[in-house]
Amino acid sequence: MMEDPDEKMLLIFDSVDLFGHTNKMVMLDIYIGRTEWDIEDNFAAIVTTDFGDFTLLNMSGTDIDDLSIESFWMTNSSAIPDAATTASPMVMLSSNANDEEFWLDNIRFLSTPESEALTFPLSRGHY
Repeated sequence: MMEDPDEKMLLIFDSVDLFGHTNKMVMLDIYIGRTEWDIEDNFAAIVTTDFGDFTLLNMSGTDIDDLSIESFWMTNSSAIPDAATTASPMVMLSSNANDEEFWLDNIRFLSTPESEALTFPLSRGHY
């Protein structure tokens, strides 16, 4: 939970090694408190990879109070290209002196590990 973090904040999480995985996705639960957000406040959650940045949530340039996303948990997700081998979630906030609150939970990476293809010998004469 972050409460009233006046000015700018950048929260960077440790990198995750995604080498050898396919069908990659990152998910993050975010709760935006019903407080005093305004148009000058910016909030963004992204994942940075060695293949580019991918947005989970970006509320820059909008008044968060007008988005009807406050006071409940949201699960935000983004696919990550199979070419990416590392990923690091990041949350950016720029706020004024009003009270602002948000919570983060359940950061998770989903994927399918690559493995050798399973082969089965053909049974001759038996179907």
